[in-house]
Amino acid sequence: MEDESSTVIRLAVTKDSYGYDYNDVDFITYEGTTPFVEEDIISVYGTIMESHTYQSTAGYQTFSTAFRS
Repeated sequence: MEDESSTVIRLAVTKDSYGYDYNDVDFITYEGTTPFVEEDIISVYGTIMESHTYQSTAGYQTFSTAFRS
């Protein structure tokens, strides 16, 4: 998700036999915009901020790590 000045990335971080494990994701808030697109491989440097809670598309609560970069 991106607006005029920042980007929020839901990033799958663990490689598995099918690509990347979507059960192991981090949320990254980036102060700026980025041209990355789905399935790009990126490196992220930042500060761990907190645990991020959100509702999955299946309707249950899930948690991930939140970073600010």
